[in-house]
Amino acid sequence: MELIKLSKRLLTVANMVTKGSVVADIGTDHGYLPIYLVQNNISEHVIAMDVNKGPLNKALLNIGQLHLENKIDIRLSDGLDNLEKDEANTVTICGMGGKLIAKILEGGRNKISQDIELILSPQSEIQLFREYLLQNGYRIVKEDMIIDDGKFYVIIKCFLNIEIRQSETVLCKDKQIEANQIEANQIESIQVETNQIKVNQVETNQVEVKYGKYLLEHKNDILKQYLMREQKSFLKIRENVDNCNSELAEKRIKEIDYELSCIKEGLNYYEM
Repeated sequence: MELIKLSKRLLTVANMVTKGSVVADIGTDHGYLPIYLVQNNISEHVIAMDVNKGPLNKALLNIGQLHLENKIDIRLSDGLDNLEKDEANTVTICGMGGKLIAKILEGGRNKISQDIELILSPQSEIQLFREYLLQNGYRIVKEDMIIDDGKFYVIIKCFLNIEIRQSETVLCKDKQIEANQIEANQIESIQVETNQIKVNQVETNQVEVKYGKYLLEHKNDILKQYLMREQKSFLKIRENVDNCNSELAEKRIKEIDYELSCIKEGLNYYEM
């Protein structure tokens, strides 16, 4: 049997899956991750799900060619809609924006128990997504950052704390809303305007939300590369803006200085 090869990003996702789990791969595309998990004895059974028929047909073809039909189910589904409760131990969602992944989690929140591990890789809106997780009772237990094909990717492993989800309140545009009442269409409005956000009565440093507390505390080498690249880029932009004399330029300089201060604070973790 031909063994499938994964991109570095999907390989990092696969390595976070607990061995022996039944996995639901949301947005499976061509089914490469489910195939890899089965071929490498990480999972005995995978449910490959996608909202589009085209990718699912390709996944079905790939799975059939490798004779894995008895170990991988193909399922047309919008997010977690067609996943039964307690049907999977692990849920993977990759290759989507942070807002979309948050919307999927909200839409399928009745399918997610505190025992299900979630392995999530948002490709954009990462800070907003971390805020969503923390404000809605998700506990991040591991995070990694990698470079794949010249792009930076974050992979987050987390679990839902049911007690927090049901009883705690979150900040949403300065209004307190019961966590179990947040609707999917409110996700885009979740913003934090101060340098500190309050999560479950504990103040969390905004820099840790911006760059990832786990990554900073474990001095992730790729994150350091990212911070140094961003620092160089913002310094160059600031130098160009300095030559402009307008209210718009002054506003932009303040924004750049804020980003540079966050980067500096992030880099300070590597000096501890």
